Amino acid sequence: MFLLFVLFVVLGSTKWLAPYITPFIDSYGKYIRIFILVLAFASLGLVIDPNFVNIKETGEWALELLWILLFIPILAKVFNQSLAKKFIPWRKEIGILMGMIALTHGLQYFAFGGIIQSISNEMFWIKNLNMPFFVSGLIALVISTVLLVTSNLYSQKKLKKYWKHLHRFVYPLLVIVLVHVIFIKALKSGQADWAELAPIVPYFVLKVLEWKNISFFAPKK
Repeated sequence: MFLLFVLFVVLGSTKWLAPYITPFIDSYGKYIRIFILVLAFASLGLVIDPNFVNIKETGEWALELLWILLFIPILAKVFNQSLAKKFIPWRKEIGILMGMIALTHGLQYFAFGGIIQSISNEMFWIKNLNMPFFVSGLIALVISTVLLVTSNLYSQKKLKKYWKHLHRFVYPLLVIVLVHVIFIKALKSGQADWAELAPIVPYFVLKVLEWKNISFFAPKK
């Protein structure tokens, strides 16, 4: 999903496709953003039947959406992709979709034993709090849920300057999510593969370039 999005942005920013895609985004973008929000809240329905879309898939979707969310400003500012600039206002809706799917992913884990029964079962917590994949996943779930419930204008007005500080937790969230993935794979293979953290290095290098307003493909003057 992430690589397809990057490919779409790059191709959609070319002089051959931009004249077709940009007007479409301008005309129908608001409806697509509404559809994203509808899809976000509808995703909670997957908790009713955790086997319809399994927990592995919802976890992968949430991570892919997180990468998309984080790379939109990099594609727009560092790589100067015109279509990515169109998607910057969409980050709120994409973030809500990511947060809802992450919440669904977490609730699916509890739903296998019945959500209420799992939460109120002391042995469930004793067993799971000794497993690194559960602890890292629970921390990631708490952070993403806090970001989810504050992704609105009311929270921005109430929190004021602290809102931006709060939403910078998306960066440690990325690290914790990848650690969560590493521990899940370690549970299956018996060995943690820390190479899963490798994508963080180029991401943060590009993020520094974005903060410093450095562009590889600056528009010609």
